[in-house]
Amino acid sequence: MLTTIFIDQQLVHSNIGYFEIERLVGVELAISVRVTLKSSELSDDLINSLDYSTLSKIIAAESKKSMELLETLGENILNRLEQMGIAGHQSTWLKIEKKQMLQSGLQAKGFGIELSKSYGQ
Repeated sequence: MLTTIFIDQQLVHSNIGYFEIERLVGVELAISVRVTLKSSELSDDLINSLDYSTLSKIIAAESKKSMELLETLGENILNRLEQMGIAGHQSTWLKIEKKQMLQSGLQAKGFGIELSKSYGQ
C-alpha cells in the first residue's frame, strides 16, 4: 500500500521569472506537492514520516531564492526532499503555477510546470 502526503496550492510570493520585472516586483505562485511513501515503512510516529510543516518550510525557503525559471525552483524543491532520506520514499510530484503573467496579451487562469520523480518500485 502507498500513502501520499500532500500540500495543495501553498501560496508564496517569489522573485522568479525570465523577465527582469518579474524578479524585481515578484509574482504569486501556487505550489502543490505530493510525496508518495511505501506504507509498510511508516509507523504511528511522526519521526518516521514527512510532516506538513517541514514540507511547507522547504517550499517557502526555496521560493525566496531569486531565479529565472520555475523548472529550477521545482528541481530545488525535489532535491531538498530527496536529501531528507524519507523512509519508503517512492515518488514526488510537484506543480508550480504562476497566478498572473506580467507580460501583456497572455490570458489564462494559470501558467506553470509539473515535475515528477520516482525513487522506488
